[in-house]
Amino acid sequence: MPVLIVLTSSESTAQWAAQPINVGPAGWETCTVRPLVIGPDSEPFIADERLSGGDAFLEALSAIVHGAGPGSGPFADGAP
Repeated sequence: MPVLIVLTSSESTAQWAAQPINVGPAGWETCTVRPLVIGPDSEPFIADERLSGGDAFLEALSAIVHGAGPGSGPFADGAP
């Protein structure tokens, strides 16, 4: 089964992207796609690797969705 995943650092984009998408001709929609949206309100902000339990994937998601926000620290500066 295909899955549509949306990663965004914008809460307004996350809300927009979370809306169901009806597929098919008007009035004859045959499928509804419900995107999996990962945004600032659904992903915890990880500023300390101890909070992630060493999970690099969780840290990367946090950097993507919170990287441009206030308090993002090294993510916003592009530091390694």
